[in-house]
Amino acid sequence: MAKNDIHSLIEGYFDATLSEQEEAKLKQMLAETDDDSDDIREAKATMGLFATERYFTEKAPATKKPRTGWRRLKYAAVFALGVLLDLFLDIDNPYNTKR
Repeated sequence: MAKNDIHSLIEGYFDATLSEQEEAKLKQMLAETDDDSDDIREAKATMGLFATERYFTEKAPATKKPRTGWRRLKYAAVFALGVLLDLFLDIDNPYNTKR
């Protein structure tokens, strides 16, 4: 495993020009290398994060809970109660002569 080979593969990975076979080779080389340079640590961290993200998104897709009619009915009831209170209590009229 040549040092220049792994660095050129890392550069290709960050430029998004690697094929799937080259990316698999890079993963294998990163797993086997004992070199601890900055770009190798960055590549290991980045590839690890992407692998984790793929695992979670494939494992549990996000689903939406279907809405029920109760939510709309609840808001309609609150609105109707507000209109009725306004009509019968006449809150917004400062010159209310009924006392």
